[in-house]
Amino acid sequence: MKFVPIESKDFDVILREYSIGERVSHKRCKVALENAVYILETTKGKFVLKRFDHTKENYIKYQNKIESFLIKKKIPLPKIIKSKKGSLLIHYKKKPVQIQAFVKNKKPKLTNALVKEIGKIVGKMDACLLEFPLNGKFIWEKEYQFKKRKLRKNLFSAANLCKIQSCVVDRIRTLDKTKLKKSVIHGDANMINMLFDKNRLVGVIDFGDVHEDYLLTDPMFFISDKLMHASGIDYSKVKIFLKSYTKYVALNDEELKAVLYFSQLRCLFSIDWINRMIKKHPDQKKELKWYFNLRYNENKMLSKVTAEEFLLKIKS
Repeated sequence: MKFVPIESKDFDVILREYSIGERVSHKRCKVALENAVYILETTKGKFVLKRFDHTKENYIKYQNKIESFLIKKKIPLPKIIKSKKGSLLIHYKKKPVQIQAFVKNKKPKLTNALVKEIGKIVGKMDACLLEFPLNGKFIWEKEYQFKKRKLRKNLFSAANLCKIQSCVVDRIRTLDKTKLKKSVIHGDANMINMLFDKNRLVGVIDFGDVHEDYLLTDPMFFISDKLMHASGIDYSKVKIFLKSYTKYVALNDEELKAVLYFSQLRCLFSIDWINRMIKKHPDQKKELKWYFNLRYNENKMLSKVTAEEFLLKIKS
């Protein structure tokens, strides 16, 4: 199903449910591909409006419960704006809609100091999430990392994704999964879902993938996205990040090895996700192809790195 934009008249109707002024302008955030996300400027300031296109309401409420919990724990998250009726969520054209406070975001430079700070905030967040009770309701497929899954047709190259998946899963199955801690996790803790100002982390956003899973997944997302490249792994910054993160949440050797293996699996899942998104957003084919090549080449690099080499370099 192709993306359906929110029109000016729709914003005007939605804003009648709130006390945040009248619409001045709106701009879609194109990096948000799963749902409709807009920067909305009104006569009373800027806000972020999100329309949940494929999310069940009970899951949205679960996200909000966790966000409220983390805000109370002083983790930097944007505030959700309540409607005139005091609700965190309204409905428009049968779709859930939510508005959050706008937090200024400027593209940061990934210095050692910023890597350390990101490690600190993600570590604090995960330490708080360890306190959140597991209820077994909001999980992805149980221990899906250890299983093969059906992949979509590869639209960008002739690469055999099923063969790549077999190699990755074979590596993952060598892990002792009893040593991998489980927790509620953010589920997509990368820099796309972080806000920065003056090269400082000022907000964590988008809990649309929050679920119960292996705890190491959250630090893995940042390491995979920003510190692993087709040209190699930036071990210096990986060590800085992990030193900061593990002040709040300890990771054993099996979890550290899983960071490497799960990063490779993330490349594969990203490729599969891209093949789905191209059908929904054909206008962004160029950008998606670039992202495909990035992940494909990163996977090739990671496939050559052994767990022993990875552990030796991050501990040296």
